Amino acid sequence: MAWRSATGWASPAQGLDTLQRKNNESDLMAIAAVCEQNEVERLVVGLPLNMDGSEGPRAEVSRRFGDKLALKTGLPSSTGTSGSPPPRPSAS
Repeated sequence: MAWRSATGWASPAQGLDTLQRKNNESDLMAIAAVCEQNEVERLVVGLPLNMDGSEGPRAEVSRRFGDKLALKTGLPSSTGTSGSPPPRPSAS
């Protein structure tokens, strides 16, 4: 897990502790707690791609996990790959 300050998109992500997976519910609860402790405003879930750049079954699993995490935390969520940065927040 990692987080980035809202001070600017040029700032690098900061690493957090590695989550030791148990099951979906405990994983969701652990990530939700980290989000609350760090005042997270948006979730970005990385998508694993196949060697040809296409999405496979693991990408779909990642999308579903991101959807569940968004529901658990109440935070907006987006998905992406290392080649596509997350969308910037709107200037409202």
